[in-house]
Amino acid sequence: MRTWKTALHTLSRPLYRGWETNHDLRNTVFLAGSGRSGTTWISEIINADGSFRYVFEPFSCRKTIEWRTFEFQQYFPRTYHDAEALEAATRILSGRVHNAWVDSQNRTILARRRLVKDIRTNLMLGWLKENFPAMPMVLLVREPLAVVASRRRLGWGPTMGLERIRRMPRLIEDLIGPWMGFIEANANDEFAMQVINWCIEHLVPLRQLREGEYRLLRYEQVLADPEAQVGALFDYLGLCLSGRHLARLRRPSATASSVMRRGNAVAGSAVPQSRPYSTDQQLRAQEIVDRFGLGSLVARS
Repeated sequence: MRTWKTALHTLSRPLYRGWETNHDLRNTVFLAGSGRSGTTWISEIINADGSFRYVFEPFSCRKTIEWRTFEFQQYFPRTYHDAEALEAATRILSGRVHNAWVDSQNRTILARRRLVKDIRTNLMLGWLKENFPAMPMVLLVREPLAVVASRRRLGWGPTMGLERIRRMPRLIEDLIGPWMGFIEANANDEFAMQVINWCIEHLVPLRQLREGEYRLLRYEQVLADPEAQVGALFDYLGLCLSGRHLARLRRPSATASSVMRRGNAVAGSAVPQSRPYSTDQQLRAQEIVDRFGLGSLVARS
């Protein structure tokens, strides 16, 4: 059965590239978050009725030709001017980019709207909002230890090591210079660098974005009160909450289901997890988060 379904999907893949009838940026919903923060789950809830073309992580320099000249996680100051980046981002966000990667999760053949989900854009969300102000933007935040645990479970190291951070002098100059000594002192501590990565990925958008320009969605609050949280999100996006959306709330994401099939704990889904870290590690993570001034994003136990 699984082989039959796979073959059918392969044959029908050209249909699922998603033809769009309206490229207006007001018809784009942009969902951002860290890798393993639950963005796949939230995107599947938003598009439970199949009304969106689902554009999967298009700002990948390895997968999207239009973005190939940029960094794995690109930092842009909010008012930065780059004609090449602006043209590429305009094509992506207006739904004019197609490839096997960005269309891999799409199941809608004809759509008037698109949902763009990306985990590599937190360092340029201010730039995106400055250049595409009409596009509704959602920033999903999941607590750092849950994100780190999920990343390590999949064998992911820190996406920004010391050398990659040093290759972003504008980021250092604009925002994280005060913490560079601390980052350098912890460069060989994998756990600390994972938490530091989480801090940088949230410090930048929270410093760059202005109140009212985006919707901050907390993963743990969605777990605790899903109908109220998703209802408020849909109100913000101007969407109607249906039974299909509510039913999707109760199922894990496609990526989480894949993890479960491999025999691991659920990651990035609608299933809460116990924290796999010692008290000392939890206190260490809290210390790092507080040092970056992001304690308000983390629930205190």
